Amino acid sequence: MKKSNTLAFGLLLCCFITVAANGQDGPKPWEKYGISQSEWKMIKDSNISIEKLEVILSSGIGINEYCQKPWEKLNINEKDWMDKRRSGMSSYDIELNIQSDRTGFKKDNKGIRTLETTIDVNRQVPDMLKSFFLPGYQQQRIGQKTRGRIMSGLAICAFAGSFVWSVADGELFQPTPLLLLIPDMFWSLLDYKNTLKKKESE
Repeated sequence: MKKSNTLAFGLLLCCFITVAANGQDGPKPWEKYGISQSEWKMIKDSNISIEKLEVILSSGIGINEYCQKPWEKLNINEKDWMDKRRSGMSSYDIELNIQSDRTGFKKDNKGIRTLETTIDVNRQVPDMLKSFFLPGYQQQRIGQKTRGRIMSGLAICAFAGSFVWSVADGELFQPTPLLLLIPDMFWSLLDYKNTLKKKESE
């Protein structure tokens, strides 16, 4: 009787030890998901649910990387960031992509403004020369008829006066009347420049 009790007790003890041993040697929660114990602690500290953990791991995102919340530094939402990571982009790629999108737009706008300015300057230079060497021409072209006719009239009078004076004196060329032409040319140029500035400011 004693031997059978001893045997039964021994069997129970072996079963208990086996169960206890199996319980201790069973997979740890972090081992189940293939992460380290420190990463498991980070998950717990960040209150990440098991469902969210599975999404993170299936997206190929590291626990340490996710817990740093890189989307906040990039001023985008978590979903957009995770979608980009799922598409195969690294965190560095995402950062470069976003910076390129933001700064590239500004550069493009700057380039457009520079191009527009260059075109305007290229157009204005010949017009400025015309307004100087052909007083009144540009004014009449842009609709300032009266002012343009006065300037053109003064220029014609200067040339006519020089011709008449030269014939009267019997000389080949008499430049004195052309002195009237110089202020007329500058008047035409400055007037046209001021008109352009007013149009630009409107």
